[in-house]
Amino acid sequence: DIYLRQQGFTVMMADAANHAKVDLVHHGRSSEVQTLRFHAYEMNFLGSNPQAQTDGEKPQVHYYNYFLGNNPDHWKSNIHPVFGVNYTSLYTGIDAHIYSENAQIKYDLIVHPGGKPEDIRIQYVGTDGLRIDHNQLLIKTSLGDVNELKPFCYQFLQGERVEVACRY
Repeated sequence: DIYLRQQGFTVMMADAANHAKVDLVHHGRSSEVQTLRFHAYEMNFLGSNPQAQTDGEKPQVHYYNYFLGNNPDHWKSNIHPVFGVNYTSLYTGIDAHIYSENAQIKYDLIVHPGGKPEDIRIQYVGTDGLRIDHNQLLIKTSLGDVNELKPFCYQFLQGERVEVACRY
């Protein structure tokens, strides 16, 4: 799962074995207390705009209702999840697009003319370590490594996409 925040997001991972453990108890095949394993970490955009505008795209048909507590002012209903979220002015002259592709979290940072790529600073909190291997970022967690592929940067010149050198 991914939980978006104004200046970053939180990734929450579940152990693949959790589902089978829940099924054992749910279907009465085990009365033992099962230990479920999870790991969460944050990815923060350091120095980003806390007032960046966000809007979702590709809303899903299903929705959620949240009736927590006794105060109806805090209740929310008819909340449709979306497949992507755009951050406008995450940094000066830089927008972000966060989405999923093939069940993987993806994000694009769009640097507009005048934007400074060096303003982008990313901090990871809650990992068991980070390392770069073959220009890929390996995020170590208690459930295994998460692999962020080599960044891909490009610009359009005379209507053609031209790759720009970049690295972690």
